[in-house]
Amino acid sequence: MTNLILHIPHSSDKIPMDKGYVVDKKILDQEIIKLTDWYTDDLFFFKDSIIIRADFSRIFCDTERFSEDSQEVMAKYGMGVLYEKLDDGSVIREVNAKLREEILNK
Repeated sequence: MTNLILHIPHSSDKIPMDKGYVVDKKILDQEIIKLTDWYTDDLFFFKDSIIIRADFSRIFCDTERFSEDSQEVMAKYGMGVLYEKLDDGSVIREVNAKLREEILNK
């Protein structure tokens, strides 16, 4: 039988590093609740499947975005590969070049 490869990018609620965030934990948690694809890793699990799952929230780093903001249409809304704005447009995180490099290289 052929294995099925499953890409599950947005089911985690973990923020592995809190550098740059300018909102309190309550606001961050509310955004995570809104933007997490809850239980997709459970819903789409099949025997002998290979799961490629991001072990961190899209609020931290969205693996489905282009890493170059010039190529990512959502970057103009502050929701590029590294989210800088909440879904309502207010600032969630300030990202400088050093922080961007650190996150994307890890």
